[in-house]
Amino acid sequence: MLTAIIFNQIKLPTLLRQSFIVFILLFVFNSSSIGQQMVQTPKEAKILEENESEFIGKTLNDLFKEIKPQINLVLARPGWAEAASTFTFFFTSKKEFNQFRLKDKWPLHVRVYIQGTFEWERHNRTQDNYLDWTKDDKKRYGNLIIGAIRVFNGDELPTDSTHIRK
Repeated sequence: MLTAIIFNQIKLPTLLRQSFIVFILLFVFNSSSIGQQMVQTPKEAKILEENESEFIGKTLNDLFKEIKPQINLVLARPGWAEAASTFTFFFTSKKEFNQFRLKDKWPLHVRVYIQGTFEWERHNRTQDNYLDWTKDDKKRYGNLIIGAIRVFNGDELPTDSTHIRK
């Protein structure tokens, strides 16, 4: 209605009017999708691997901004000269995680290879919380740089890092 009032007040050629309307519609559509995260549910996590190039060289915090489901658990490997540093993130609860492990399986997980090494404060964790991914962990490790991303759905955790891009 507002556009009708504007167009009646200003005499514009039909093609220009149509172009203006298309521009407004595209603007509104793009504005509504700007805030949407790449991964809405754990089942969509494969999108991270498919769009890996968008994350390589960026921080874990950049990755976390694109993941809506809460990361509950983590397996951390600080790495050394012969092995890449990794975080393996799980969306499941500890109870669900343990149910998978009793069957010798792994729940869906996102493996993030880190450029360089980091120190993992394992001695500060108890048997009950050693897998928990906390806000403090996110703050402490969020600025680490991503080297690669792999998503696994119930497969064994890979033991080699030969597919990491340098």
